[in-house]
Amino acid sequence: MSKVVKNMKLAAKIGLTVSLVLILGLGTVMITSVSRVRETTATDSENRLGELANARATLVNEYFNDFEDYFGAIASQQVMVDALENPEDPEKVAAAQKALENYVGTRENMEGLFLSDMSARLICHTVTDAVGTYLTEDADDLESRISGIEAAENHVYLRGIVTSSATGDMVASCHAGVYNSAGQLVGFIGGGTYISDLQEKVYGMDLNGYTDTQIYLIDVNKNNYVFSPDESEIGTEVSSEDSDVMNAAASSEKGVLEYEDDGEMWMLAYETIPSMNMILYICDSESEIYANVNHLSLVIMYLCIIVLIVSVGVVFFISRVIGKDLEIISGVIQKVGTLDLTQSKGLERFRGRKDEIGQIAKAMGLLTESVKEAVNNLMDKAGVLSESSGSMRTNTNETASSMEHINGAACELANTATSTAENITDISVQMQDVEEVMEMSMKNTQVLEEASATIQTTVDTGIENVAQLKDISAQSLEAFNRIFEGIDNISQSSSKISEASDMIKSIAQQTNLLSLNASIEAARAGEAGKGFAVVADEIRELSDQSSASVETINDMLEELQKNTDNAVRQSDLVRDYVNRQQDSVTETADSFSGIVDQIGSVNDAIGGLEEANKNLAKGVKSISDSISNLSAISEENAATAQELNATTENVNANVENLDSQGKGVASAAYELKEIVGVFKTQDNEDETNV
Repeated sequence: MSKVVKNMKLAAKIGLTVSLVLILGLGTVMITSVSRVRETTATDSENRLGELANARATLVNEYFNDFEDYFGAIASQQVMVDALENPEDPEKVAAAQKALENYVGTRENMEGLFLSDMSARLICHTVTDAVGTYLTEDADDLESRISGIEAAENHVYLRGIVTSSATGDMVASCHAGVYNSAGQLVGFIGGGTYISDLQEKVYGMDLNGYTDTQIYLIDVNKNNYVFSPDESEIGTEVSSEDSDVMNAAASSEKGVLEYEDDGEMWMLAYETIPSMNMILYICDSESEIYANVNHLSLVIMYLCIIVLIVSVGVVFFISRVIGKDLEIISGVIQKVGTLDLTQSKGLERFRGRKDEIGQIAKAMGLLTESVKEAVNNLMDKAGVLSESSGSMRTNTNETASSMEHINGAACELANTATSTAENITDISVQMQDVEEVMEMSMKNTQVLEEASATIQTTVDTGIENVAQLKDISAQSLEAFNRIFEGIDNISQSSSKISEASDMIKSIAQQTNLLSLNASIEAARAGEAGKGFAVVADEIRELSDQSSASVETINDMLEELQKNTDNAVRQSDLVRDYVNRQQDSVTETADSFSGIVDQIGSVNDAIGGLEEANKNLAKGVKSISDSISNLSAISEENAATAQELNATTENVNANVENLDSQGKGVASAAYELKEIVGVFKTQDNEDETNV
């Protein structure tokens, strides 16, 4: 996988990287947003369900409080006390009966009202057929009713919701104690009211947008359902699932629960009605509660996908533009890497740009210009060196030719001396031959002097050429040192650019961290931070682009550093050739110094020969006196000739050495030209075309 990524083009890498970042970023934003919205919705739903439960519990509580007040008002009527204390008095009983009938008409949905004595015998009843009968024949039931009345704070005992024996509907049953003036309980008022109107009021209340909400009312005393969405459950025993609600209500008057029913989660808010010992709870499915959240999640997901597609398209477009420019620069650098420095013209189109691509183009242009100038200087110096070596070889050849003449003269002188020694006995008769030999010797001496002067002139010229060549070598060495310094400066500049690149990368990382913190803070800010979150995402995107650009610059700097190292190695090779050339020039100068010394010896020998010729002339004039010394003079001439011959051989050897050194200088100049010639500049390209 890493190999595939490495081989991808820059545009694809940037696009892939930004796409992954966008996917992760947008995914995180979506998940975080939806999670926050769900949390907010859950809290809001809990509050809403709690408010709905509280409003209905309040309504139920007020309903039964009013119901209790209704019975308390009836029980406080004196006619009720009179009828209970005088059950045999028809008038008083009739008055109580009439009062009950009047009261029952003031409240809707009343099942009936009755007046009972302490034995549960009905003294009065709105259903007249029930008068004289007993409310209950169960003593414990009667005792429970009386105890409930006496225990109640207002002596009104709400027995609960029961099923009417007459109609089968749910009825709220209530008893209110009737006390005489002495405060003694003498009987009680009882009756029931159908709770259908209460149910209609409870179910008719606003649900704040909920449609699937279910409302339950449980009578804890009877352990049955008072209200239920399922009418078949009304009046039946509470199920085991709702026992959890009763258990929770036992420890807290109100609260919120979650439970699962048939694979679906539900939220339930309950509130107790302590005065009636009832529990009202309202529940709704989470599918409805989170319907808006789910819709918002889909909207956010679609928006994220659209933003992702648009962003990836823009990133790929921008990356393609940058990658295309980098491909052009890379192609130019590769062509320059083939030592064709004229290809740097392809970077002119980027010179005016202020971004990193323009900086790279400018740096590469400066590098190629510096190398081109150095190559042209080397080519010029190599040409001068080649010309100097050619001149030196010409002078050496002339010196060698002169030395051949000197050698011939020396051999001829040796032959003359030998002939003189052999014919010493015939000298007296061959004086004319001796005079001719003497004249020839004088001529040869003049020739030798002229040859010596020519050699001296040639050597002087050679010394001047060698001095000039030495200066040129010094200038070449100085020029190469400047080139080496330029290459070192390029390497240092590359290091500084790398440091700047690392600094940019560090800034990009800090910017990325800052944008991440900004995104977190924007997420915390909720709706108010959305705009800031977009800005933070843009900052993070710019930071990622800067990091990717820094990686690209580092790759190019690495390639530039490799080329610089290659130039350093080539410069070391050139430095070695220049040093070898300098050494060869120095050795040539030393050889010329030796030639000067040898020429001095030749001049001394020529001076000796001239002196001998003078002595020979004197001897000819006084041949008769010096015939005995002629043999010694002949031997001296022979020795001088041998010495001259040896001297000419040394001079020839030095000339051959000088010629060899000249060839070495010419070879070094040619090699220098070949080394520099691999660099293709506009100048040497024009020379090649010419």
